[in-house]
Amino acid sequence: MPALLEEKPNALVPAILALDPLGDDLRVAILVAAEAGFSGVALSVRHPTLAALRTSLTARRHLRHTLASRGLKLACLRCSVPRANGRGIFDSAGVDRCIDEVTAAICLAWEFQAPLVEAYIGEPHSPALPAASFHGAVDALAREADRAGVRVVLASGAVRLLADLLSLVNVPCLQANLDTLRLFTADGGVEESANILAGKIGLWTCADVIRIGGSIRTVELGTGQAHPEKILAVLRNQEFTGPILIDVRDLPDPIHAAHRAAAVLRGIMRRS
Repeated sequence: MPALLEEKPNALVPAILALDPLGDDLRVAILVAAEAGFSGVALSVRHPTLAALRTSLTARRHLRHTLASRGLKLACLRCSVPRANGRGIFDSAGVDRCIDEVTAAICLAWEFQAPLVEAYIGEPHSPALPAASFHGAVDALAREADRAGVRVVLASGAVRLLADLLSLVNVPCLQANLDTLRLFTADGGVEESANILAGKIGLWTCADVIRIGGSIRTVELGTGQAHPEKILAVLRNQEFTGPILIDVRDLPDPIHAAHRAAAVLRGIMRRS
């Protein structure tokens, strides 16, 4: 994956695009990513084509060849705690399942030669809980990531608790995902969160939102209140080198949104 600040002559934007919002047809989604000028793609572990790809080494090779022919790589696999139990690792009833989900994603990343796993690990019932209470769960994930040679980035709205957990474990293969949408939903400031997680951020999941009263609505990048140019400035000051992941979930025209996001990021990088 190219570093955040290094634009190759033929690359419009050094970022990766989450393909799942673009539909089930991977061929169409890959074409969108290539035409928009992304350098890599991300897939959810629940994407409907992934199970079939797992059963065939030939199919996996074909996927890599298809991506490479478009100048792309499978850069990231994504997973999250089940919606039925949003506490994830922060709840005794869900911690084992959360660890199993992320471990399975790490194994898939190894099979598909994807260097990064992005994992949403849930929200604690109180962000003031001591990090030491959850050290064992995060340490288990770190061991699995190290064994597979895969980097794992964790997302949660409880930013200070996440920062404390990463400080406790303190290994290069485990970092934070600065997830713009997740942080807005948790009523957190993204720039403030970036400063809290300074030195621990391994991925910026970039989206844009509008807050209307107590609700959050996703919008196309550059049209909302997330101010990606300000977030990028904070990250640059921290010597963050990427990757950036563009997520166009919940938007009415995700293909248009993907092209717009690439153009917005390109403009921000050229101006700064």
